[in-house]
Amino acid sequence: LPFLHKKGINNIDTLLISHGDNDHIGGAEFLLDNIAVKTVLTSAPELLKKYSPVVCQAGQSWQWDNVKFEVLSPSSHFQGSENDNSCVLKVRSKQGSILLTGDIEKNAETWLLNNAAQSLASDILLAPHHGSKTSSSAVFVKHVNPKLTIVSSGYRNRFSFPHKQVTERYDRHKIPWLNTADKGAVIVTIKNHALFIDSAREQQGRYWN
Repeated sequence: LPFLHKKGINNIDTLLISHGDNDHIGGAEFLLDNIAVKTVLTSAPELLKKYSPVVCQAGQSWQWDNVKFEVLSPSSHFQGSENDNSCVLKVRSKQGSILLTGDIEKNAETWLLNNAAQSLASDILLAPHHGSKTSSSAVFVKHVNPKLTIVSSGYRNRFSFPHKQVTERYDRHKIPWLNTADKGAVIVTIKNHALFIDSAREQQGRYWN
């Protein structure tokens, strides 16, 4: 909420919450109680009943200012774990594209390869499940083929994300990756599919960081 206020944003058109794990949904109620939100999309509607959420499903799409948003999964035809039922969102414009994957694991990656392969290639990939060894399968990484992968993880987190096997896999495919535990917030500007990368740690570097 402080970040949105700093950016001068006083309302949200659509808030997408990938699934019900606390590190994804934990701040949702506070946000919803303190800023106007038109639509809530989530795979865990039972946790946000009072906000009349819409269940995210493959095939949902919308367009704002020549930017297309498309939900690639989950599908009603796929029965997976809570992680594998994460909302997966593809965002694309003429400048470039981003694939937001929530906490999907190999089963959901395989489903996406079999059912939405044509939509997976992206300039930026948010590493599935924070770089867990149960995700970022070689065939999935190769198919998305991003110019940059961003790993969202906490410093010295108890799961040791990102897993060494996963980062080595990105290295083998010559895909650069950044870890928010090292960089802080990662800011990427995309223009004509070229990436201009900055980070909070570089913008606000101090010796104690």
